[in-house]
Amino acid sequence: MTASLDIYFIGTEVPRGVDNAGMTIHCPVSTTTTTTTTIAKATVPVTINVYFKRGLYQDVADDSVPNIVVGCNAGLAAYPEWLPALQHMHQRSTAGNNNANADGHRGKVEHQLCLFTDYNEEAAERAAHMCRHVFINQNSNQNVSEVQINPVLQPFLITLDDNALPTFSNGFQFWVCLA
Repeated sequence: MTASLDIYFIGTEVPRGVDNAGMTIHCPVSTTTTTTTTIAKATVPVTINVYFKRGLYQDVADDSVPNIVVGCNAGLAAYPEWLPALQHMHQRSTAGNNNANADGHRGKVEHQLCLFTDYNEEAAERAAHMCRHVFINQNSNQNVSEVQINPVLQPFLITLDDNALPTFSNGFQFWVCLA
Protein backbone atom coordinates (compact mmCIF):
# COMPACT_ATOMS: atom_id res chain seq x y z
CA MET A 1 0.00 0.00 0.00
CA THR A 2 1.28 3.46 -0.89
CA ALA A 3 -0.17 6.90 -0.33
CA SER A 4 0.35 10.20 -2.08
CA LEU A 5 -0.46 13.83 -1.42
CA ASP A 6 -0.34 16.58 -4.04
CA ILE A 7 0.12 20.16 -2.82
CA TYR A 8 -0.24 23.07 -5.22
CA PHE A 9 0.86 26.58 -4.34
CA ILE A 10 -1.06 28.86 -6.70
CA GLY A 11 -1.00 32.64 -6.69
CA THR A 12 0.31 35.81 -8.22
CA GLU A 13 3.09 35.97 -5.62
CA VAL A 14 4.66 32.65 -6.65
CA PRO A 15 8.18 33.62 -7.80
CA ARG A 16 8.72 33.42 -11.56
CA GLY A 17 11.73 31.16 -11.00
CA VAL A 18 9.57 28.34 -9.61
CA ASP A 19 6.52 28.79 -11.84
CA ASN A 20 5.47 25.35 -13.15
CA ALA A 21 8.21 23.71 -11.09
CA GLY A 22 7.72 20.95 -8.61
CA MET A 23 9.42 18.58 -6.25
CA THR A 24 8.74 15.16 -4.83
CA ILE A 25 9.35 14.08 -1.26
CA HIS A 26 9.36 10.40 -0.31
CA CYS A 27 8.88 9.56 3.34
CA PRO A 28 7.83 6.49 5.29
CA VAL A 29 4.94 6.87 7.72
CA SER A 30 4.43 4.43 10.54
CA THR A 31 0.87 3.26 11.10
CA THR A 32 -0.78 1.12 13.73
CA THR A 33 -3.99 -0.78 13.15
CA THR A 34 -5.80 -2.17 16.15
CA THR A 35 -8.57 -4.75 16.10
CA THR A 36 -10.15 -6.62 18.98
CA THR A 37 -7.59 -9.40 18.68
CA THR A 38 -4.47 -7.94 17.05
CA ILE A 39 -2.26 -4.90 16.76
CA ALA A 40 -0.57 -4.51 13.40
CA LYS A 41 2.24 -2.06 12.79
CA ALA A 42 3.37 -1.13 9.32
CA THR A 43 5.37 1.46 7.47
CA VAL A 44 3.59 2.98 4.51
CA PRO A 45 5.59 4.79 1.83
CA VAL A 46 4.14 8.25 1.27
CA THR A 47 4.92 10.44 -1.71
CA ILE A 48 4.34 14.18 -1.37
CA ASN A 49 4.33 16.10 -4.65
CA VAL A 50 4.65 19.89 -4.37
CA TYR A 51 3.86 22.08 -7.39
CA PHE A 52 4.05 25.84 -7.93
CA LYS A 53 1.90 27.81 -10.38
CA ARG A 54 2.03 31.57 -10.83
CA GLY A 55 -1.25 33.33 -11.62
CA LEU A 56 -4.86 33.50 -10.55
CA TYR A 57 -6.39 30.20 -9.46
CA GLN A 58 -9.10 30.18 -12.12
CA ASP A 59 -6.53 30.86 -14.86
CA VAL A 60 -3.90 28.25 -13.96
CA ALA A 61 -5.82 25.44 -12.23
CA ASP A 62 -6.05 22.32 -14.36
CA ASP A 63 -9.02 19.97 -14.73
CA SER A 64 -8.37 18.14 -11.48
CA VAL A 65 -10.37 19.12 -8.42
CA PRO A 66 -8.46 19.32 -5.15
CA ASN A 67 -9.99 17.83 -2.03
CA ILE A 68 -9.08 20.96 -0.08
CA VAL A 69 -8.28 24.58 -0.94
CA VAL A 70 -6.61 26.77 1.68
CA GLY A 71 -6.54 30.56 1.47
CA CYS A 72 -4.44 32.04 4.28
CA ASN A 73 -5.18 35.68 5.12
CA ALA A 74 -7.22 35.60 1.91
CA GLY A 75 -9.13 38.84 2.23
CA LEU A 76 -12.01 37.40 0.19
CA ALA A 77 -14.33 40.32 0.84
CA ALA A 78 -11.63 42.93 0.16
CA TYR A 79 -10.30 41.59 -3.14
CA PRO A 80 -12.75 41.18 -6.06
CA GLU A 81 -10.18 38.94 -7.78
CA TRP A 82 -11.41 36.12 -5.51
CA LEU A 83 -14.93 36.02 -6.98
CA PRO A 84 -13.94 34.28 -10.26
CA ALA A 85 -11.79 31.84 -8.27
CA LEU A 86 -14.71 30.95 -5.98
CA GLN A 87 -16.99 30.52 -8.99
CA HIS A 88 -14.36 28.31 -10.66
CA MET A 89 -14.03 26.13 -7.54
CA HIS A 90 -17.80 25.78 -7.36
CA GLN A 91 -18.09 24.93 -11.05
CA ARG A 92 -15.30 22.33 -10.87
CA SER A 93 -16.76 20.69 -7.75
CA THR A 94 -20.30 20.41 -9.10
CA ALA A 95 -19.86 19.83 -12.82
CA GLY A 96 -16.35 18.45 -13.25
CA ASN A 97 -15.92 15.58 -15.63
CA ASN A 98 -15.57 12.09 -14.21
CA ASN A 99 -12.71 11.10 -16.48
CA ALA A 100 -9.36 10.71 -14.76
CA ASN A 101 -6.61 13.01 -16.00
CA ALA A 102 -3.05 11.91 -16.74
CA ASP A 103 -2.19 11.86 -13.01
CA GLY A 104 -5.21 9.69 -12.21
CA HIS A 105 -7.13 12.50 -10.49
CA ARG A 106 -10.82 12.84 -11.13
CA GLY A 107 -12.45 16.02 -12.37
CA LYS A 108 -15.19 15.72 -9.76
CA VAL A 109 -14.97 14.92 -6.07
CA GLU A 110 -17.79 14.12 -3.68
CA HIS A 111 -16.96 17.11 -1.48
CA GLN A 112 -14.46 19.91 -1.83
CA LEU A 113 -13.40 21.70 1.34
CA CYS A 114 -12.14 25.25 1.40
CA LEU A 115 -10.50 26.79 4.47
CA PHE A 116 -10.12 30.54 4.50
CA THR A 117 -8.46 32.65 7.17
CA ASP A 118 -8.38 36.39 7.67
CA TYR A 119 -6.76 38.99 9.89
CA ASN A 120 -9.80 40.02 11.93
CA GLU A 121 -13.25 38.72 12.73
CA GLU A 122 -15.12 41.36 10.72
CA ALA A 123 -13.15 40.56 7.56
CA ALA A 124 -13.78 36.83 8.04
CA GLU A 125 -17.52 37.44 8.66
CA ARG A 126 -17.78 39.50 5.47
CA ALA A 127 -15.93 36.81 3.52
CA ALA A 128 -18.17 34.03 4.87
CA HIS A 129 -21.24 36.13 3.98
CA MET A 130 -19.88 36.60 0.45
CA CYS A 131 -19.34 32.84 0.08
CA ARG A 132 -22.88 32.12 1.24
CA HIS A 133 -24.19 34.61 -1.33
CA VAL A 134 -22.03 33.29 -4.20
CA PHE A 135 -22.92 29.65 -3.66
CA ILE A 136 -26.60 30.08 -2.78
CA ASN A 137 -27.18 32.10 -5.96
CA GLN A 138 -25.82 29.17 -7.94
CA ASN A 139 -28.24 26.66 -6.34
CA SER A 140 -25.47 24.58 -4.90
CA ASN A 141 -25.49 22.18 -2.01
CA GLN A 142 -23.00 24.06 0.12
CA ASN A 143 -22.27 24.70 3.72
CA VAL A 144 -20.37 27.69 5.09
CA SER A 145 -19.32 27.34 8.72
CA GLU A 146 -19.51 30.04 11.33
CA VAL A 147 -16.38 32.14 11.74
CA GLN A 148 -14.14 30.87 14.54
CA ILE A 149 -10.89 31.86 16.14
CA ASN A 150 -8.20 29.92 14.32
CA PRO A 151 -6.50 27.57 16.81
CA VAL A 152 -3.17 27.98 14.97
CA LEU A 153 -3.20 31.76 14.63
CA GLN A 154 0.01 33.73 14.89
CA PRO A 155 0.08 34.70 18.58
CA PHE A 156 1.19 38.30 18.00
CA LEU A 157 -1.23 41.20 17.71
CA ILE A 158 -0.83 43.16 14.47
CA THR A 159 -1.40 46.90 14.76
CA LEU A 160 -3.09 48.54 11.79
CA ASP A 161 -3.69 52.24 11.30
CA ASP A 162 -7.04 51.83 9.51
CA ASN A 163 -8.97 50.20 12.36
CA ALA A 164 -8.79 49.27 16.02
CA LEU A 165 -10.02 45.69 15.62
CA PRO A 166 -8.03 42.85 17.19
CA THR A 167 -5.93 41.67 14.25
CA PHE A 168 -3.83 38.50 13.99
CA SER A 169 -2.22 36.77 11.03
CA ASN A 170 -4.56 33.87 10.18
CA GLY A 171 -6.53 34.90 13.27
CA PHE A 172 -10.02 33.86 12.20
CA GLN A 173 -11.19 30.98 10.04
CA PHE A 174 -14.22 29.52 8.33
CA TRP A 175 -14.82 26.47 6.16
CA VAL A 176 -16.80 26.06 2.97
CA CYS A 177 -17.93 22.59 1.89
CA LEU A 178 -18.92 22.33 -1.76
CA ALA A 179 -20.85 19.24 -2.75
